[in-house]
Amino acid sequence: LDGLPPVDAGVPAPGNDPIRLGVSDMATFTAKGTSSAGSIYIRSRRTQYVIRIFGTTGKTRLLKFDARSHEWRPV
Repeated sequence: LDGLPPVDAGVPAPGNDPIRLGVSDMATFTAKGTSSAGSIYIRSRRTQYVIRIFGTTGKTRLLKFDARSHEWRPV
């Protein structure tokens, strides 16, 4: 994951830690629809993805890294 840019402005680049969910690296979800916020980076031989979890809503978003433009794009 080294060399990948941050998925959003103000968020650190993934570096060598593919799980970015706070100190515990654990996602939690509540009955009220909220969750812990963070990112989970997934890599194959050719492609990199990130699953973003939004804490206020518990919704997720999947993005794929475009090596040509050097940007994360929604899937």
